[in-house]
Amino acid sequence: MNIPYKWREMRFPDSNLVSLLYKIEPRSGYAVDIGCGSGRHVKLLNDIGFNAIGVENDEKQLSLCYENKIDVINAALEDVTLQEKPVLIVAWGVSLLGNVTDFAQNIGRFDATWLVIDWRNQENSFYSAKDTIHHKNGLMTIGASGNHLAGLNYRIHKKNECHIQGYDRIFIQKVTIDRQENGLQQVASWYQTIHKLTS
Repeated sequence: MNIPYKWREMRFPDSNLVSLLYKIEPRSGYAVDIGCGSGRHVKLLNDIGFNAIGVENDEKQLSLCYENKIDVINAALEDVTLQEKPVLIVAWGVSLLGNVTDFAQNIGRFDATWLVIDWRNQENSFYSAKDTIHHKNGLMTIGASGNHLAGLNYRIHKKNECHIQGYDRIFIQKVTIDRQENGLQQVASWYQTIHKLTS
């Protein structure tokens, strides 16, 4: 996958994710960060009490995990096998990727007690950009001139689509960032959710 360069060396955890994790009690047990990138959120999970590992299949991101001494499984979401049932799965920046087949089914198959997920929504500038190509299968190829995501295949979610079968969605928030990028005004927007396994 073509990972934008600016994503490759993220060192600090996303503050929105931090606030969501502190809504979960207890913060302990086996946790998995799917699509962990450089491993910044695996480190966060370990720091706040979980026994965490990452899952990643991008070679450049994996090399950063190894450099950062992150315990990581080299596999795609649909191919990963976990040695034990996780208490928590974090999927931050995975649901939007066009190469993840049936994200909801794949993330739900582990029966983790908790899921914390972010989902790109339709308020993103690239969604309505005239050079973005919308495909019939719900994917789009981002063509937004000046956007660092140009050329990537993304999936956008509406609020009512931010569900995982077998889970209760117990929290949702929308986060929107308005910023200048390459001289253009760009809007980035996500739904961020917490799900608990239905008892």
